[in-house]
Amino acid sequence: MRQVVLGVFGLGLCAAMASTGNASSESVLYSFCSKQNCTDGSHPSAGLVSVGSLLYGTTRYGGASDAGTIFSIDPTNGQFKTVYAFTGGPDGSHPISHMIYVKKKLYGTAYEGGTNGRGTVFSVNPKTGSMQTLHIFAGGQDGQHPVGDLAYLYGRLYGTTETGGGNGNCPQSCGTIYVVETNSGLEAVLVAFGGSQQHDGAYPQAGLTELDGVFYGTTSRGGEADVGTAFSYDLEQATYTKFDDFLGAPDSSQPFAGLTTPGLYGTTYYGGSGDCGTAFYTTTGFGHFILHSFACGFDSAHPQGPLLSIKKNLYGTATAGGGTGCGGNGCGTVFRLKAKNGAETILHAFGGAPDGSYPETNLVEVNGVLYGITLNGGTSDGCGAAGCGTIFAVNP
Repeated sequence: MRQVVLGVFGLGLCAAMASTGNASSESVLYSFCSKQNCTDGSHPSAGLVSVGSLLYGTTRYGGASDAGTIFSIDPTNGQFKTVYAFTGGPDGSHPISHMIYVKKKLYGTAYEGGTNGRGTVFSVNPKTGSMQTLHIFAGGQDGQHPVGDLAYLYGRLYGTTETGGGNGNCPQSCGTIYVVETNSGLEAVLVAFGGSQQHDGAYPQAGLTELDGVFYGTTSRGGEADVGTAFSYDLEQATYTKFDDFLGAPDSSQPFAGLTTPGLYGTTYYGGSGDCGTAFYTTTGFGHFILHSFACGFDSAHPQGPLLSIKKNLYGTATAGGGTGCGGNGCGTVFRLKAKNGAETILHAFGGAPDGSYPETNLVEVNGVLYGITLNGGTSDGCGAAGCGTIFAVNP
């Protein structure tokens, strides 16, 4: 069992240090389902990507076929445009991973759809909306249901699927690491998770982070306690290494987010002293260190997205906490952590409709302003009182 070493502030003290006063200004740039029949999209589950003067993103539902959309928004004036509406056919449906921008194209994945119903990898021209399906997942030995964000290196896309791979140690198999050629669409499975009775990891929810030819990532299950692992994959050596195990509360538990460089920082949805999630950093030789233990209630709770590193601070979102709204568990927060000691400041506590609620993913910074999405909230009533989701801005 790998020894887990706590950060210098320990578990409970980090949570107690959280500043719960709103220290920033937040505004809603756009409320989804604002157009007839939600043709603009609803329930965004993926983060934003900055391209030129615009931000691009996806929604999980909405559009003409209710299979999700790709959109753009001008952060300076809130001007919104639907770039593409998924059909649920070969192009895929219900995208939940955040896109990347490479050589004038946006690349992303759809969780479902394709001819097999198991998801796709696609590219889209953001100016014209022209869509190309690069790979259709087949399940079985191939992966299925891509969740994590893509990474690009030397003309190839690297990603993870939540299930598939053919390893029988998990229902529907334990997931994969895969590679897709951007020119030809040829795909290969590099790693099928679930070896040694899941001890190498299972069900990756997060994408890969590349550093000097090595990819780093997390799995949400598997490992010694079946609550997640951290791993590396060396491209040159074609070798997979699990280098860390999460052990469950009061240790960290179930990372749904990828790792952020420099320093390989991440978050876990559960774990910590109150089982409300943690922020941590990990190393390939010495296990992981808990940087902050979230406390629920008026503190943040259950972070699901990756952290954003800016200078000596880490910024992120939590899907719950920040008060007693949204059924008593809080509607979520935007928070800042000091990378040195984990001290937390809550920049915004969401309040539900007409404000946002349940931010699930990463933030993007443009000219000193943080932009993100919420799964629910907003002013539209197309999804009932909970709202269909928002695009928001926070000036920290």
